[in-house]
Amino acid sequence: MKPNKRFRRTFRGRAALLLSAAAIAFQSVAWAEPPHWVVRDADSELVLFPTIHALPTDLEWTTERLLAQFAEAEEVWFEIDPTEAQGPAMQQLVMEKGMDPSQPLSERLDEAQYARFEEIAGSLGLPVAQLDPMRPWLASLTLTSMAMMQSGFDSNAGVEARLRARIDGQELRQLETVEEQLGFLADLPEPLQIELLESTFDEIDDFADELRALAEDWARGDVADMESDLIAEMSTAYPELYEVIFVRRNANWVEIIEQELAGSGTDFIAVGAGHLVGDDSVVAMLRARGWTVERFGGETGD
Repeated sequence: MKPNKRFRRTFRGRAALLLSAAAIAFQSVAWAEPPHWVVRDADSELVLFPTIHALPTDLEWTTERLLAQFAEAEEVWFEIDPTEAQGPAMQQLVMEKGMDPSQPLSERLDEAQYARFEEIAGSLGLPVAQLDPMRPWLASLTLTSMAMMQSGFDSNAGVEARLRARIDGQELRQLETVEEQLGFLADLPEPLQIELLESTFDEIDDFADELRALAEDWARGDVADMESDLIAEMSTAYPELYEVIFVRRNANWVEIIEQELAGSGTDFIAVGAGHLVGDDSVVAMLRARGWTVERFGGETGD
């Protein structure tokens, strides 16, 4: 099942909020593995691995090659430490940046928007009174996260959590701070936040099923639909959001990667899949700067 147009509009918003997806209970075959890229120089090797932040517990996506690359790395990089993503510092920041009782959603949204919000929240078993003080970006994230959880998707089964648990002697590094990552959402203009919330209303019923299709492609190493349906269309439909969530962050990460390449050793860098595909991806930016980036995994090359 391929993502339809309705899903494409939704996932652009969800990618901005979650930078994540979900997957089906996919039985991998011998040739299938998630895609990844390797950039090298004379004394450095960096593996760039695209992640999905929430998965079902019964999805197996690891391969011997991937685990060997991970084990051989001297440093393992995440966007932020996965344990911090669920930690008290993040929770405190969410409260500070995502809650605004002085202007609840009942005042930010028009009557039709708020009625739809109440309907969706009720269908998910979420008390409207507890969500009403949220800013729109956090309300969208909360609705989407609950829909994913009720469909069997678990961040503890996601790629970052599973890789984090495998760290054994490697140094753990972060590309961003908790404050920086949350700020990408919290600092979005109000109209764009409301637009994202409305896209949640429109598509949440089909969200889990469509994410399964995208994650199946990821597990097989096929990123063509991810590039066209997520990245290319998002850059057109939500240019401001695309610039903040993807382009600027990718450019920042390329600077860090080049600093690592200036030294020596082996790194394993795991970031959201949307950051490694498309014309403005980390991979594309590295190639534009003259680096050779080799693709591994999946049915076809890029």
